[in-house]
Amino acid sequence: MADKQTVLFQNGDRAVVEPCESGMPYRVENLVRVDGTGTIRWRAHLPENTGPDCFVAVASDDGLLIATTWSGFRVELDPVSGQHRRTAFVK
Repeated sequence: MADKQTVLFQNGDRAVVEPCESGMPYRVENLVRVDGTGTIRWRAHLPENTGPDCFVAVASDDGLLIATTWSGFRVELDPVSGQHRRTAFVK
């Protein structure tokens, strides 16, 4: 892992949290997995009904991606599909 915004996979793909800045739309689904050419393989969805939100960090843990949202949710994602495994409010 390079920093809180990037996870590097063994095959060269990366999970990347794109910047989320003020003035952006109400909800920004800004966590993507990209391959070595920069092609998006999937885009993670935010938890439903969280109001204004975006992803702020991502990490790898025991075969899962762990993403954190601005509103305080911890989202466990399948790294291959980007699908939610578990979501918990942790703030």
